[in-house]
Amino acid sequence: MKYIESLEVAMIYLNRIRDLMMGKTSMKEVSYPPRPIGEVHASHLDGLCPLQAYYEWTLPDVPPHDGNTLMNFCTGRMFEHQLATELPPIVKDGIQLTLDDDLGEDGICELKFTKGYLKSFQMSKYPWWICRCKQYCKVREVDWMNLAVGFLNDVVLKAWRLEFTQEEIDSNWDTCLNRRDLLLESVRIKDPTILTWYKDALKRKQCSWGVWKGGKGCRMKPVCHIYNTEVLPSL
Repeated sequence: MKYIESLEVAMIYLNRIRDLMMGKTSMKEVSYPPRPIGEVHASHLDGLCPLQAYYEWTLPDVPPHDGNTLMNFCTGRMFEHQLATELPPIVKDGIQLTLDDDLGEDGICELKFTKGYLKSFQMSKYPWWICRCKQYCKVREVDWMNLAVGFLNDVVLKAWRLEFTQEEIDSNWDTCLNRRDLLLESVRIKDPTILTWYKDALKRKQCSWGVWKGGKGCRMKPVCHIYNTEVLPSL
């Protein structure tokens, strides 16, 4: 993978913000229908912990999200909703993908927002973002796309052009297909331990801070077999 900063794409989104401030435009709205239980979304397969999906599908009642998590999600979602054209969902091989934006000749784009700081930002620390970008390249049959990142604490937006080899794109998709099959099988046999990529989430301490750093932790801790057998005893 290669990535190159794209001042042009960053300026597209900054200009959209200027237009919104001046009341010149509003972005179109896409309504997403409720996702049926058991429908695999690309976010279930990107390398973040898959156990939330597992428990959402297998338990009649799951713990609610805490306020911190809800506000973190809402902040990023509001930016995304205002700046991106939000394309209708795409389904490939039983996996639903929701691509943020199509900039025409400037390519497709994924928008992300983080409370991390630009000076310490390293693309390699966000493998789940890279996985999602490769997923989009696969379904759109392209070998490059844009990733725009808003750094909320720095109040700055940066964008990069990500370029992949076809081997990288295909290998990533094969990994996602394998994860899809394991997720569906785990639900069928009621066994979360076969979702082995949860171990990567443990290394990132996702149990303690949830998806967003600074969060109060994963809401599934009270019911999660992995947390209670592998994490809690070591605390």
